[in-house]
Amino acid sequence: MILSKASPPNKYLYIIGANIISILHDNDNKAMPPISLYEKYKEKYKPISLSYIMYGLDWLFIINVICLNETGDVKLCN
Repeated sequence: MILSKASPPNKYLYIIGANIISILHDNDNKAMPPISLYEKYKEKYKPISLSYIMYGLDWLFIINVICLNETGDVKLCN
């Protein structure tokens, strides 16, 4: 959900996407598995379900902010 008055802001895709970008940036743009990214997200921000993280990753992939390497790890696109 990009924006909705029915859900809390921590479930907005642009907030989740920004948090994912922050985690990847703090990781020196090294590729990381999606599950590791989810664990770091739970440590650093208010925990949300893995489904919302996957929606955020999908959105970032569609708009070419993140890329996947040959093993399926996530990193920021150059």
